[in-house]
Amino acid sequence: MADLLFRTADEVSVKLKHERIVVASASDYDTKINLEIIAIYDNGYFVFVPSKYNLQGSVYVDKGNAFKLNIPERFLDSRINYITDEHIVSLYNRREGCTCSRCEEFYHHSEPNQEDGSMICYQCREDRFR
Repeated sequence: MADLLFRTADEVSVKLKHERIVVASASDYDTKINLEIIAIYDNGYFVFVPSKYNLQGSVYVDKGNAFKLNIPERFLDSRINYITDEHIVSLYNRREGCTCSRCEEFYHHSEPNQEDGSMICYQCREDRFR
């Protein structure tokens, strides 16, 4: 897996053309919007699509794909879209904090608590089966 430039909870800007996310280098586009990265998968990212957008290629999150794609449960019944670095125009907002290396939840204002520089949240430390 290649080194990814962005992390969970970052907000990134993408370009839209006819309600579809296009590559960042596209000169012909309708508008730019900001989307939150909610999960990292393979060599790309899943972004949360707010209900005010009806993006082509977006899918609903159910329990099955939330588990399979490692998407937090708070996004159940939401729409998501898969993007890669080539779709991202720019970083809009980087939130301070860390993502738990076990459950993949983002915790604001948290800091690494493991020797390898990662963070494991309290719930995962207390319940090793979580």
